[in-house]
Amino acid sequence: FNPIHLGHALLAITVRETKPVDEVLLVPVFKHPVKKDLLPFEDRVAMCKLAVSASHIGVSSVEEETGESNAVMLRALRKKYPKGSRLLWVCGDDVFDWISNEKGQAMLAELDGLIVQRRLHKASDSQTDRFYKAPVDSDKVRALVAEYKVHVDF
Repeated sequence: FNPIHLGHALLAITVRETKPVDEVLLVPVFKHPVKKDLLPFEDRVAMCKLAVSASHIGVSSVEEETGESNAVMLRALRKKYPKGSRLLWVCGDDVFDWISNEKGQAMLAELDGLIVQRRLHKASDSQTDRFYKAPVDSDKVRALVAEYKVHVDF
């Protein structure tokens, strides 16, 4: 969330209203492994709180507490909830581009499922106004579900 925008807020609200979840929590990244031009963390947390203030959606600074993203953060977050709570991660469909790498596999081991938002991707060719939905490899999704015993919802 650098910064949070309407799409993020609408997705969080849509998940809260349409999926069988007890709580939706926004977790701004504390330090991004690639992006170095992040706004100050405190500002991004405050913007997230403002963006969803009327929607019963929480904001967590667990990444600041752990100093890490992904699996370490998910383990710390899980400890904040009663045993048996299910942890689902809401993400874009580009998750399938990297979820098979080492960090992605560590994350999957901490999750009970993914809620995947299909999104429009901008074409990299000269047609600047061309957007498309990236193909999702259903065999890859089924393999992840089988290996990690996670539920994937689109």
